[in-house]
Amino acid sequence: MLGNGGGVTRKPFVIGLDPGDTTGIAILDKDGICVKQEQLRLDDALAYPSTHIKKPELVEALVIEDFILYRRQAHKQVGQRFQAVQVIGAWKAWAAQNGIRVVIQPANIKAIAQKWSKVVPPTNHSQSHWIDAFNHAYYFMVREFNITTTAERRRKNGAS
Repeated sequence: MLGNGGGVTRKPFVIGLDPGDTTGIAILDKDGICVKQEQLRLDDALAYPSTHIKKPELVEALVIEDFILYRRQAHKQVGQRFQAVQVIGAWKAWAAQNGIRVVIQPANIKAIAQKWSKVVPPTNHSQSHWIDAFNHAYYFMVREFNITTTAERRRKNGAS
């Protein structure tokens, strides 16, 4: 839980969110280190910020993967409850109530973020949601805070 224990509360945090039927959440500290990750079903994802983030004043930004319904995919969405939209709305409302900056990112930044972070999702998609959330937050931190990427650190240290 953000705000409890071990000196974690001394630095601001960035939260990455991959919304959907299974929602991925990643909380990164100012250095881009993942301090918490979750994969949650809809009801738990909707309640999470209010029930688990005890000190929202320590959250610098909420970075959300955007959801866009494209015409070519619309037929696949017939009968859907649009869980991603529900999660985005709940988290944006929580962020607004707490004065937290919201950043919406397109899904297509993940390839670049994975190159920078060196964190790639597993082939089993059901386990990839928190990693997508992590990469969205990581991409934001590299762009916004100019943190040194894992790829840059490895290059400097002579590793691949």
